[in-house]
Amino acid sequence: MPDATEILLGKAAAGELAPAEAETLAAVLASDPALADEYAKDARFGALLHAALAGPAARDRFERGAAGRLRAARGDSALLRAVRARTARLAVRDRWGRRLAAAATMAASAAVVLATLLAIRSARPPGPDARPVVDRVVGAAGPGGPGGAVVKAGARLDPGAFVRTGAGGALALRFPDGTTMGLGGDAALALECVHPVKRVALARGTLEADVAPQAPGRPLVLRTPQAQADVLGTRLTLAVHGEATRLDVAEGLVRLTRLSDRRSVQVPAGHAAVAAPGRALVPVPRDVPEPATPSPRLVPASAPAAPPAADAAPALSPPLRWRPLGEPGCGGWITSIRVSPHDSRRILLGGDVLGIALSEDRGETWQGTAGLRIWEIGDLTWHPTDPRVAWAGTMGGPYISRDGGRTWELKRNGMPPLNNWMFSAPIEKVLFDPQDPRRLIAVGGSSRRMTSPGTPMWGAVWESRDAGESWSLLATLGADGASHDPKAKGINIVGAAFAAGSSDRIYAAVDGHGLYASEDGGRTWAKRNAGLPHTAIERVIAHPRDRDTLWILLTACKPAGAPAHLPGGVFKSVDAGLTWTACTRGLPAVRHADFNLSSNFKGFAVCSSAPDTMIVGECAWSAGAIYRSTDGGASWQAVATRQAADPNNPATRGLAGACRPEIAYFAGLGMTVLEADPRDPKAFFGGGSEYLLRSLDGGATWTDASAARVDGAPGAWRGRGYSGLCSIGFRFDPFRKGRALLLAMDAGKCWESLDGLKSWTYRGHDPWPWGGGSDAAFARDGTTYTTTGQFGSFGGLLRTTDGTTWTSLAGKARGLPEYRGNAVATGVHTLPDDPKQVWAVIGGTLYRSADGGERWAALQSGGLQWIAADPRNPSRFYVSGPAGVLATEDGAAFKPIGGPKPAYRMACDREGRLYVTGYRIDRGAGLWRFDRGAWTRLLDEFYASNVAIDPSDPARLLLATNDDPFHDVCKAAGPWISDDGGKTWAAAADGLSMLRGHAVAFDPFEPERIVYGTLGRGYFTARWPKGYPLKAARTYAHTAEDGALAAVEPVPGPVPARRLAPLLNGSMTEGRDVPSGWEGKWGDAQVARDTAVFKSAPASLRVRVSAGKSGQAFQLLDAPGGTRIRVRGFARCAGRAKVNAALQAFDEDWTRNEFHQLLYLQDDTDWTAFDRVAVLPGWASRFNVQLLVEGDGTAWMDDVAVDAVP
Repeated sequence: MPDATEILLGKAAAGELAPAEAETLAAVLASDPALADEYAKDARFGALLHAALAGPAARDRFERGAAGRLRAARGDSALLRAVRARTARLAVRDRWGRRLAAAATMAASAAVVLATLLAIRSARPPGPDARPVVDRVVGAAGPGGPGGAVVKAGARLDPGAFVRTGAGGALALRFPDGTTMGLGGDAALALECVHPVKRVALARGTLEADVAPQAPGRPLVLRTPQAQADVLGTRLTLAVHGEATRLDVAEGLVRLTRLSDRRSVQVPAGHAAVAAPGRALVPVPRDVPEPATPSPRLVPASAPAAPPAADAAPALSPPLRWRPLGEPGCGGWITSIRVSPHDSRRILLGGDVLGIALSEDRGETWQGTAGLRIWEIGDLTWHPTDPRVAWAGTMGGPYISRDGGRTWELKRNGMPPLNNWMFSAPIEKVLFDPQDPRRLIAVGGSSRRMTSPGTPMWGAVWESRDAGESWSLLATLGADGASHDPKAKGINIVGAAFAAGSSDRIYAAVDGHGLYASEDGGRTWAKRNAGLPHTAIERVIAHPRDRDTLWILLTACKPAGAPAHLPGGVFKSVDAGLTWTACTRGLPAVRHADFNLSSNFKGFAVCSSAPDTMIVGECAWSAGAIYRSTDGGASWQAVATRQAADPNNPATRGLAGACRPEIAYFAGLGMTVLEADPRDPKAFFGGGSEYLLRSLDGGATWTDASAARVDGAPGAWRGRGYSGLCSIGFRFDPFRKGRALLLAMDAGKCWESLDGLKSWTYRGHDPWPWGGGSDAAFARDGTTYTTTGQFGSFGGLLRTTDGTTWTSLAGKARGLPEYRGNAVATGVHTLPDDPKQVWAVIGGTLYRSADGGERWAALQSGGLQWIAADPRNPSRFYVSGPAGVLATEDGAAFKPIGGPKPAYRMACDREGRLYVTGYRIDRGAGLWRFDRGAWTRLLDEFYASNVAIDPSDPARLLLATNDDPFHDVCKAAGPWISDDGGKTWAAAADGLSMLRGHAVAFDPFEPERIVYGTLGRGYFTARWPKGYPLKAARTYAHTAEDGALAAVEPVPGPVPARRLAPLLNGSMTEGRDVPSGWEGKWGDAQVARDTAVFKSAPASLRVRVSAGKSGQAFQLLDAPGGTRIRVRGFARCAGRAKVNAALQAFDEDWTRNEFHQLLYLQDDTDWTAFDRVAVLPGWASRFNVQLLVEGDGTAWMDDVAVDAVP
């Protein structure tokens, strides 16, 4: 394209086109259809130029001038008729907009020609609502779209919108994905497109942008008259002055293309480049002065700001808004995937503790949702006729969305009041009556088999006749059928469905009890299991058109006394469940004593538009795969797996030819949930415990829909917006810019970024890739240590000295607990300049190594947890514990200094002041500071869980809050921030998809970048600009009582053994039905003395639960507070159960208690030893030793011993 035409277009967009130039541009566009087409493809300047059409005079000149030339060049075409129709519509808008000055009339004519061509030729089908919101406006800003209406805060800008700011104006935009833009001074901007890519045109002035990570291959495009910048995620400033465009990159990498010759250059962080006639297009450091140029000089973004002129735009920082960090995978258990029946691009996704995500591009990217007060999700349901409405079942009750899944509202009027200590009305799924969508049925249960203390309303069948505004209880399903007693104890409903077209027939899948059916709309129910091999049901799906046809999915089941589990599979009924036919040809049918090695199934889906097409997920650890049927279940073929096919192995012989997708995470391909697009029988989605999969070609190929490979970085991945990691820690390396570690539960154990949080590589493979991570410590030479393990199990200390090889340290040979031993690892610390010196807290004991981790020795014990070091003197550090904080000057001798009791997470500022959280404690909860020997309570936040301090400004504090997911509504409020050292606090949760969290961090190299790690929705990052005005919402004044609480408690001396009441019958030898001394019982459990299963003859303690319930057997002992108690023994379990051997302390009045896990087991395990020392809190007067079991299975305990130790 000729440079002259480019310049004319740029001047037209900036409103600086002279009349003669307008004539020239109009003629060029009218006579060169190819040129007009080139611009029409993306409407680069359409909205800007459209604003020039302001009134009747301009339109009249257009009709007589530019339009006439267009007619002469192209004839009286449909295009011209569309132009005339458009100008007619605009005639009614004379009331708004400013009139162009007479001198600009011809410029307006040319602008109209171009704008109309672009608008007509660039029509696009409507996409998802990715429109930005105007966050703030200072001074005058407008117009906000065709016509010139004044822009107001809170408004959404449509594609094609044009905004201008005067010399004294500024505005901030926020996109749904977290991208923010600030426009100030005399500037003009057009929003060309928002989906599937964002395109923004800057005609003049300066734009500052903080761009969230964009989908692979879909960069945000910023255009000016001279240049184009393609951005995948970064922080930058773009400025247009005269004939020059300058790009300054503060973070990331941006490609800048000069439009006149299409020359491109990559501009890295800390550099700038200028696109202008006669200038070399090369990146230069931002602090290098620009050479002299006839164009107005652009001040580098890193230069000190000049004093503003009287009419200059005020500074307007982008709002503090969180966006996903972008770690790979979902990292959590997916419970529901639902493609909208109205639009295949829209997908809702839910997880067990992950909340809900929304995709508007068929799973290419995911965005967070708002409004949930709990994030334990069951199943999701789209409205059958209204694409805006969806329902979610959660452990806290039913939620509705009225905007297509973006925001959610709790709707449980008529259900029990919200409960602060249990899930009172868990809902698995909400159903729409096929004949009346205002009538809803909600079923009480959890397909994830979530558990709860107390007596949740499992098995409840709720009805609403007013679209969910109120609910009434129809029935409660129990082992023997339905009850109408509102106090009846029910059993877990894991799925439900209406029969096709029926308001009366409803099916319910009841955990362990098979299929129930109602023929009267949910009032009465009967079992329909005749002919099934067992009743371990997972899913029920009704045929979309045939009222009598349905399918169920069974998982593996081990009948009482049987040596192995019976396999699961798909079963079909054509008579409403009265009889059943197995649909298992081609599916594996392996029997095994271990449930996880048997053929067990969880995910199942049928395509609504082609019900002969279905997929099922086989979840055995040794043979996980997805199978597809295209003949209604008559036969199955494997279409995806991570296992190698073995013709001699019945579990894997059918896997030959199946796709082996490349996935960021490590678990086998056991899909816990599957979905078939209701509109497209070739589109499938699957979710497991760590990742998502997607196929758009009938299952021939599958891709990771939760992560994408990063080009040029082996082993590096980036997420797609939906992480489900439960964060524990996050650490920036203070000695290497761009390096960070995130440490989370399960396979979030240890992920490393080396490029400023843009991509992530896993470092936790040794000795196996699961088990969770806790904390990390860095040395100046790159040596790094991390602590790993979870649920009472020690995962080892990971160590790297070269940044590549990571080794796990554990075992008696090193002086540490054994790998998977009964010890949780928490804090870790090393000396920056002497990494041979390292300390770690494992199982409540502080260990030290002086040789880089080869040998360790225990220093202090007694429920210790976390470590914080003084950055001025790293040999001075602090250790938190039940009696407050211990301090050391040399890492060898420790003394108590008081603080909250117990003390939890901590941090030290650059001045050596210690900040400590008191997390969920009855007295002294909140944030405390220790300075010059004195404690001050800064905030009384009960849920304060962690604190971080800006290393460049100790007045800037970031506080995390957390509330465990065991009751109806989360009480954590998200992060709090303070910029005055904790005197005042402001909430800072905007953009978070989840509020509860444990991890907070400041980037030491870019302290305005902060990180927040949630407990179930992964990690988020935000920019917190220095000087950002906070709206303080909270303060606290330290009291004399606080001072007394923080005082150092006397250290109790050794406790004589005689003061501890002896444990009775730890060998379980005595007793008849129940071991003597172990008569204590709580919950829904069967307790017995088992003479058939034991560690040592003749018997053991046995606890059995079913249907997802929980219960315990215990022995209660007296002991004074402060006693150090060693508890030893053995436990084992069988079935689908979660088991804790534990010690629980109580005070004299039974008003306080503290739980100490001794051992955690799950499902089928052999006898496992536990040996742990626990310190009773000072207020305790008694404790119990207990065997706690949840789920559907049995646990045993034997050879228990309790001793007092010094």
